[in-house]
Amino acid sequence: MELHWVLSEHKLLGEAIVPGTTYLEMARAAASLHFGRPVTELRDVTFLVPLLVQEGTPRTAHTTIRELDDLQAEFTVASHDPASDHWTVHVQGTVGVRPHTAPAPQQDLAALRELCSLESVDIALRQTEHKVTRPARAVPGRVPGPPPAPGPARPGHRLQRIRRPGDRRRPPTRPR
Repeated sequence: MELHWVLSEHKLLGEAIVPGTTYLEMARAAASLHFGRPVTELRDVTFLVPLLVQEGTPRTAHTTIRELDDLQAEFTVASHDPASDHWTVHVQGTVGVRPHTAPAPQQDLAALRELCSLESVDIALRQTEHKVTRPARAVPGRVPGPPPAPGPARPGHRLQRIRRPGDRRRPPTRPR
């Protein structure tokens, strides 16, 4: 794992976890090769199950591109667990290669900030409740369980969570 910075730099309770941006880069690179031109959009991305990698256990990951038309395709990233001989889908979404016809619209940052609020989350408290287990097999059309707790944090470290109007507030959890 130390040979792969993506794994050595992203650990959750001592196990390497593949970060979400890695899946997005895998999809972008595969779709660019498939279409022969740069990917200009990623849409409807769903992160289903994190990919945990244990020291000394090789994992095979496949990125699949299924063309929808000349400008877009669906993608999945799945891995094979040699111990159970199961494939698990980790992320899925849509990629597009539409050419940009106009510059991106300018956004009013002050107006966007007004739409959001911040909530402090105690990472250490969240981690005390997290147990690392083998990821469940993904079932098409069903998102398995809640997402894992955030990565390792120093005691007292706090994360700011951005909330938008209408987001459901979860009550704070307490250690058991």
